[in-house]
Amino acid sequence: MRIPSSLLIATSAFSFVGAVAENVIENGDFEAVGGWSDGFNTFSLADDLWYTGPAPMGTGPTYGWGPSPGSPLTQDIDLTTRFTTAALDSGQLGFEFSAWLAGYYVASGTDYSLLTLQWKDGENGSLGTVSFDPADDSAGGNPAWWTGSASEAGTADPAVSHSLANWSRFSHSAHVPAGSRSVLLTWRGASSGSSNGNDSYLDGAALDIGTSGGPSALSGVLDPLARSVALSWTAADPDLGATGLTVLRDGTPIATLPLTASSYLDHPPLPLETPATINYTVRAYGGTEGESATTTATSVFWNPSGLHVDLVAYYRFEGNSRDLSSSPNTHDGREIGEPRFLGGGIYGHAVTFRDQASPTQLIQFGRHPDFDFGSDTNFTVSFWFRRLGEMEDNEALGGGGTDAALLTNKNWSRTNNTGWGIFSTSDGGVKWNISDGIAHKDSTIRNGF
Repeated sequence: MRIPSSLLIATSAFSFVGAVAENVIENGDFEAVGGWSDGFNTFSLADDLWYTGPAPMGTGPTYGWGPSPGSPLTQDIDLTTRFTTAALDSGQLGFEFSAWLAGYYVASGTDYSLLTLQWKDGENGSLGTVSFDPADDSAGGNPAWWTGSASEAGTADPAVSHSLANWSRFSHSAHVPAGSRSVLLTWRGASSGSSNGNDSYLDGAALDIGTSGGPSALSGVLDPLARSVALSWTAADPDLGATGLTVLRDGTPIATLPLTASSYLDHPPLPLETPATINYTVRAYGGTEGESATTTATSVFWNPSGLHVDLVAYYRFEGNSRDLSSSPNTHDGREIGEPRFLGGGIYGHAVTFRDQASPTQLIQFGRHPDFDFGSDTNFTVSFWFRRLGEMEDNEALGGGGTDAALLTNKNWSRTNNTGWGIFSTSDGGVKWNISDGIAHKDSTIRNGF
């Protein structure tokens, strides 16, 4: 028997609606008509070998022949039709942007493709860009020689490698910027010399957005009297390229766990008198995908006054029968007959009694005035109980021949004896009895109800 604490359960704040990964670029492989802001031509990878080197891998039979420097092709992609605003605002969606780029080699200057991705908010403001530029050896951005805008040809340095005409695959992955509402894809032609730059080729363009295999569905269960929070979550993908997991409380790391972990028990510093909200986050770290993997979060609420006011006794039976209520009076139990404390209880351990004449197994809590509520005081007693086997005659314990005592401060040999008690009935149910010495009340919960 035990008096369980109240529990507060909060579900995960992580939210994503849609496929695990969705390519939002239309006709990026040029196997159909449409998708782009203007017309384009397609060539056969097998027959129209205007590029140099091998064909791109994993694409269809045709590739796109696209724009000149002054006439870029674009796609303005609305993300709100595919993802919820909560997901877009969370900063927890991941993306992988990839494409094959090539061009036409001539001695006067090789033509090639530039591809740019721009994230935009609801006011059409820029939240960041990703650029694929075969002629740029720096970490992203427009090439150093580009002097024009997206609608101008600009000038070029002719001393650029012949390899610009080869098919090259570019890719970049990260988090979708929080607050994104749309993305602008721009494909334009360029030249490394004096050619007109209108022989730029593109194939296999994809922007996959979705989750990236991190932990999810975090929940927290607060046990106020144990002053602990049990966290659990859906484990990260074991193939995720990350070193492990970090648990954060209110933004501060408190634990480092293996990538396969799915639970953690925290003992936060809880205020004694004031309520508080505790925020938890679990996220992957390290490796090639730790920083871009999805994270998951939850909150639990702590209210110290809700459980401590008028609490007389609280027993967890974690290897003993100590009173953990912090009541001004001490109500520790005295174990008789060596009852066993075993794991597998509803919360932690439980105490087990064997129904036998010798040695008698019980726990005595003493005749405390705190347990005598009189005839005009409301009170509550709660505990978890599981019965194994039939109940025998336990009158020697203060119970009846068929109704064994579970928790009582009275002798059950007579119904009108003063006090209260909870007893197990012969069918495995539970009976409640209370009396002031003159009148009594009974209430029975049948087995299974």
